[in-house]
Amino acid sequence: MIIRVRSRDGLERVKVAEDATLSDLRTAIEKVTGVRSGEQRLSADQNLLNLNESGKVTLLETMEGLKHGSMVYLAYGYERDVPAAPTEVYEAAPAAAVRSLHPAPACTPVASDRNKGEDLVGVSLPDGSELVKRVIVSDNSCLFNAVGYVMERDRNKARDLRQVVASTVASDPDTYNDVFLEKSNGDYCRWILDPMRWGGAIELSILTKHYQREIAAYDIQTKRVDVYGQGMGYRERALVIYDGLHYDALALSAFSGAPEEVDITLFEVDAPIAQQASQAASALVSKLHDAKQFTDTANFTLRCTVCQQGLRGEKEAQEHAKRTGHVNFAEY
Repeated sequence: MIIRVRSRDGLERVKVAEDATLSDLRTAIEKVTGVRSGEQRLSADQNLLNLNESGKVTLLETMEGLKHGSMVYLAYGYERDVPAAPTEVYEAAPAAAVRSLHPAPACTPVASDRNKGEDLVGVSLPDGSELVKRVIVSDNSCLFNAVGYVMERDRNKARDLRQVVASTVASDPDTYNDVFLEKSNGDYCRWILDPMRWGGAIELSILTKHYQREIAAYDIQTKRVDVYGQGMGYRERALVIYDGLHYDALALSAFSGAPEEVDITLFEVDAPIAQQASQAASALVSKLHDAKQFTDTANFTLRCTVCQQGLRGEKEAQEHAKRTGHVNFAEY
């Protein structure tokens, strides 16, 4: 019988006997995809396959309802081919162009209704898989942890990735100069290492170079997508989503409610699955936009939690922070 295998690289078909075991299926998948049996994480419909299954139990016994044409979802080795940080100089875009994409606020407002409407966090694909939002903790390091999840399946990469950014900036003061950074190179490096400081477009530009993968950032308010690293020859793309204050990760789930362990977060740029995931991400952004699941940072109302002064929009908050040194704000 033929089993369809969906992975971040697209859709493949493998042929196995009616009495094949899970081990036989893994071997067949390895021959077609090149992914070693021991690195494969498989799921099918609502049943997570036993990854330690011995060779004598058949697939029909392991997977209830398995038949010719059934779909199996393959996730694998997210860290095995992550390259080391490159040593060549990154040729950054002009500061104004970069900062116009996703600016990093100087304040730390808290959106009180950020998770309202969580029922709108998935869009189904034709094969039954689902493009979903994987929520990242709102701890002022959401950009770094969202990138950590889509690149390495790790929500606790902020400290390491802040250091990557600071080291990159410190090593190239000509590119990352006072005009580009809107502060001195040294001040910026100290600033970005502070866990209370937010990341934005500059940091995404550096991280896409570090991982040598594209990062597509979807903005719920504008419904725009900015693809960092596009045109630089990278083979894979990861997806994140931005609501005006906060970044979350996007992943392809094997089915609605599937465990995160089988998420697909990296997509071959030229593979059909990448196009399908991008279309699903745009559809998800449209749904969230229509549900007003974003914060208009130009006009939202804030209160300084230090002196209780009322403020409107990010610009007033930044000016207040520069004038007073107060950097904690709450949305109301």
